[in-house]
Amino acid sequence: MPGIIIMHSFKLKEGASVQDFMLAATDVQNNVNKGYSYQLLRDGENWADMCVFETEEDFQNFVKNVDEVVNNPYIKKFQSYLDGKGISRRRFTVEKSY
Repeated sequence: MPGIIIMHSFKLKEGASVQDFMLAATDVQNNVNKGYSYQLLRDGENWADMCVFETEEDFQNFVKNVDEVVNNPYIKKFQSYLDGKGISRRRFTVEKSY
């Protein structure tokens, strides 16, 4: 089965500390992100994160537990740094890996 990549693009709230945001992202990685790899990307004020699931089954297992993830205090802290306007989410299926 092909892998699944979920990408979110966003900006931080005005005045948000990048250093504090990065600490919150590290807390999420260390305490929440299980079953997929995670990259945090930046281009100036534009940010993106990428969650890579090896299979559709891995992604579906994540979806089954999404309420638990969304309500996690580490996730809530991470999200508190995001500017709610302009957040986008895209789902990609891996067609070919090299």
